[in-house]
Amino acid sequence: MQNNLGLVRSKADEAKIESRTGVELIEGLLPEFDLTSPWTQQWLLEVVRAVKSSEDLKVKQNELTWIEMLHNHATKTTGNSWPIESSLFTSYVEILESQDPDFASVVRGEIGTRLLEGGKPL
Repeated sequence: MQNNLGLVRSKADEAKIESRTGVELIEGLLPEFDLTSPWTQQWLLEVVRAVKSSEDLKVKQNELTWIEMLHNHATKTTGNSWPIESSLFTSYVEILESQDPDFASVVRGEIGTRLLEGGKPL
C-alpha cells in the first residue's frame, strides 16, 4: 500500500502535510514539539480529523486514536475543557490509561509518560 501523505517543508520552523494529490491537510508543526502544550494537543486532534476526512486516504473511521480518546475523556469529565492544561496533561493520560484498557493499549507504544524535570513526558 502506498503512503498518500507527504511532508512538505515550507520554512525552518514550520511544516506542511499534504496529500499526494496536493491537497493541504495541516500546516504548522514546530520543531520543539511539546505534547503537553494545549496548542500541540489541538493540532494533533486537527491532524487526525483532517486525515480521517480526506477522501485521498483510506483510514479506519471506527477506530479512535489516542488523542481522540483523550479529547473525549477530557470533555466528558470536565464539561468541555479542551485542550488540557500543560501541568495536568500527564495526570490525564495516566488516569485514562488506568481506567480504559483500550486507551492503555493504544498509548503504551505511542507516547511516554515518564516524567522529566519540569513534569513533561519523556
